Amino acid sequence: MDFSSKLNFLMNITQTSNKELAKSIYVDPSFISHLKSGNRKKPHNYQHIVNMAEFFAKKSQADFQRNAIAEMLGKVSVSTSMPNHMLAKYLESWLLNDGDSTDIMENILGNIDKVSENPDSIYITHNNQINLHPDKKSEFFFGDQGRREVIQLIFEKLLSMEKPCDVFITSDDNLEWLLYDYSLTKKIQAQLISVLEKGFTFYQIMPAINFLPQYTDSLQFWLPMYSTGRVKVFYYPRLRDNIYRRSVFIIPNEAVRVSNSIGLDSESDLTLFSTSKEVINATTRQFNQMLSLCRPAINVFRAYEESKDSFFEFFTKMGNQISLSRVLPPTSIPKEIFEQILENKNLENGFVEEINFFLNKIDFFEDYLNEHKIVYMAKLPNIDDIIEEKVPIASPIKLFEDYPCYTVETYVMHLKRIIYFMENYENFYFVPYDKTWGDYNLTVNEDGLAFLYKNSAPKLLLEFRRPELIFACNEYLYHIAEQTGYSGIHKTKIIYRLQDIIKELSSVKVGRGIIKRRNDFSF
Repeated sequence: MDFSSKLNFLMNITQTSNKELAKSIYVDPSFISHLKSGNRKKPHNYQHIVNMAEFFAKKSQADFQRNAIAEMLGKVSVSTSMPNHMLAKYLESWLLNDGDSTDIMENILGNIDKVSENPDSIYITHNNQINLHPDKKSEFFFGDQGRREVIQLIFEKLLSMEKPCDVFITSDDNLEWLLYDYSLTKKIQAQLISVLEKGFTFYQIMPAINFLPQYTDSLQFWLPMYSTGRVKVFYYPRLRDNIYRRSVFIIPNEAVRVSNSIGLDSESDLTLFSTSKEVINATTRQFNQMLSLCRPAINVFRAYEESKDSFFEFFTKMGNQISLSRVLPPTSIPKEIFEQILENKNLENGFVEEINFFLNKIDFFEDYLNEHKIVYMAKLPNIDDIIEEKVPIASPIKLFEDYPCYTVETYVMHLKRIIYFMENYENFYFVPYDKTWGDYNLTVNEDGLAFLYKNSAPKLLLEFRRPELIFACNEYLYHIAEQTGYSGIHKTKIIYRLQDIIKELSSVKVGRGIIKRRNDFSF
C-alpha cells in the first residue's frame, strides 16, 4: 500500500478534511490534496509524518476506528485500551514504511527503542486470589478469561519461590487475549521482567514464522524480556501448520500451564493448570524432546565478553554484507589508524582484541572484496563535530562504554581509504545516509548472521540466527539502500561528496591552524 492509500484510509475513518489535517501539520490544504491523489510522494519532512500520526491517533477513539486500524496494521494490540501516544508510534511507523505493514523488521525496529532500562513497576500489582478446588491438583479453564486467570496463577507461583530456576515456554498461541488489553499487556510484561530480574532463566521456543502476524505479535510482546539477556530463544527449523496450536509455561517441580487451540480461535481454548508432579514431569519431558530438535533463533548480549565470539564469527563468514550504522565502516579503517589507537595504554582489553582482529584482517578484506559485496550505510557527522574531535572510531556492534575519537587528520585518512575501495572494487559501496532512524545499528552477513545493536540504555546486542530473520534484515536494508541510491551514478556522486568533505576539512585545518595533533586517542 502506497502513502496516498494509507492517508486516504486514515482520513476516511476519521472523517478528516484536507483543511483540518493541513492545519494540524502546518501546511497548505493543497499540499494534503496532492498527497491524497498521489501527485506528491510521502513528505520528506519527517516532522509532518510525526504530526499526522499524532493527529490521527487522537481522532481514532471509537471501537470501529481502532478495529479498522488494527486490521490494516496487522496488530491486535491496537484497541481502545491503547494510549494515544502508543498508537501514534505505530501509525508513524506504518506511514513511513513502504512495505507490508506486518513486516518483521518494522515490528522489531519499531519496538527496540521502546525497551526501557527501568520497566514501569506500577503495573506489578497484587492479584486477587484465584481459588482452586482443594482436592484437585489439576483444573481446566476456558477461553480468553481462562488464559488470564491461569497466567496469574503462574505468576503467583513464580513470585512466591525463594530460589530462581529455569522456566520452559513455548509460545505458539494467538496472543489476542493478552495484547488486546494494553494495561494487561504492560502488567504481564512487568511481572515477567520482575521474575527474570530475580534470577530466573527462560527457555523459549518461538512460534512458527509461516503465520506472520502471530510471529510479529510475539516478537513485539517479548522484546522487553529479551533485553534482560535471561531469555534463551530457539526455533523449530521444519515447517509447521497453523491448525493445531499448543503453548506451555512450565515451572519445573512446581506448576505447569498448557493451552490448546485450533487455528487462531482463542475463545474455544482449553487451558490446563496443574501442580501435579506427574503432569509437570510429563510436560517437561515433552518440552525437552521438542527443544532437542530446535536451533538458537535470537541471542541477547549485554557485554563484550558475551558477544566477542559471535562478533569474530560475523567477519570471518564468506557472505555478502550490508549495514546501517552511525560510524564509518571499521573494515576500511587504514592500518595507520589502528596502530595509533593501539599506542594508547589505557584501552580496554576487549577493544584491543577487536582492533588487533581488524588489523590482522586488512589483507583478507581486500581479497574478500574480489568475490563478495559490501554495502555500508552510515550517517556522516557535521564538520564541527569532526573538528572538535567528537566523532568516535567504533565498531558497529560493540558494547564498550567509550570510544577513541578521530582527529581531523585521521578522519580524512579514513575517508580517502573509503574512496580508494569505491574506485578500485566494484563490490564495495559506501552510502551516506542522512535520514533519521531509530537509535540502533543493523548489520547483516548473508552467510547466516545478523546483529541489531541498540545504542541507548539499556544497551544490548541482538544476534539473529534464524534464517527468516536474517533474510528479513537483509531485505529491509537493501530496500533502504535502493531508495537512497548506492550503485551506478550514485556511487560516483558519493565519491564526489566525500572528496568535498576532505577539501573542506583540509581548508579548515590550514585556515584556522587550531587543530591539535594528538599523540594518543583520549577517552
